[in-house]
Amino acid sequence: MEPEIYNGTGHPEVWLNKLKSICYQNNITIDENILKFCKTLIHPSINVSEANSINEIINIIKSDISFESYKNSVKRKLKRLKFDNDKFKNEEEILKNLNNFQQLCYEAEINEFEEQKRLFMNALSTCSIQHRFIYDNLNNINSMKELLKYFDQSLLKEKINNGSCIALKHVATGKYLSCCGDIKYQKGSKCPIVFVEQTFLVLNSIWVISTADKLPDKPSESEPVFYGNTFYLFHKTTGKKVDIDQSYKSPVTQNAEVSITSFKNETRCQLMATNSAKNNNDCILSKDIITLKNSGNYILRSHEFTFTNDNKTYQEVVGHNERIGGNDEWCIELVEDGI
Repeated sequence: MEPEIYNGTGHPEVWLNKLKSICYQNNITIDENILKFCKTLIHPSINVSEANSINEIINIIKSDISFESYKNSVKRKLKRLKFDNDKFKNEEEILKNLNNFQQLCYEAEINEFEEQKRLFMNALSTCSIQHRFIYDNLNNINSMKELLKYFDQSLLKEKINNGSCIALKHVATGKYLSCCGDIKYQKGSKCPIVFVEQTFLVLNSIWVISTADKLPDKPSESEPVFYGNTFYLFHKTTGKKVDIDQSYKSPVTQNAEVSITSFKNETRCQLMATNSAKNNNDCILSKDIITLKNSGNYILRSHEFTFTNDNKTYQEVVGHNERIGGNDEWCIELVEDGI
């Protein structure tokens, strides 16, 4: 490795670390010899002849006008920096982007977190999940470490699209919304039972979200599902959709019965997701905490109440039109490839 002349086009501390590496590789380890070698590699436009230590050389370089010009050029790079959303699924590219950002901040000597945060947000597309997630949590972010933590979390957030396979985990009990097509209510509609079971994902817990009253052939990345818009929830294995039917009573609490049905044109099967922190122009993201209600404003709920059907116990899922509470919260999870 050939030593580089310092001419004001790089950061002096970065240049010095490279120079020290060369010195050590060539058995130049005495500080006085490193200092002399260092002086010979600095452009004469920067006078370091009187420096008596490496630190003094760094201070002289930083006080030269060329260093201020260099910092300004790096700041301009930061303002122009844009993260490529298409590369957020490539772990190596993510690390390159983050390391490049932090290195540029270091070389521009931008130490104030507010300025770092502003530049980081500017590098993200305002339409990206990452920008939206971090923006929604800005009040909780007070350091670069916390900002990067939320950025990492945002990478787990993916859009729920028309045709996406999803799972709904009941927040209060940690169990998944499920259905078995051949297990039916003994009273009421006598349709297949919707219940919650298992704290881990099984095939009976996978649903397909559809903006039309039919099961989509495949997910459409150009059709995200938004808060405030209606959709249907189809059971993956049976092809039937969730039905909150207030004309039948649930087995235990006598709320509206929840089942799956194949009937067409039932407006009560239209569902809508809500979240107090989201607007109707926000798309639903994986890991969002949502509530679900049908066109009749009956809200999907589960609780600790259980009932027995053919000697097996099920945790009840119902529809209600009372005040929303903790038992009405569901964590929506994108299921990439089924299970």
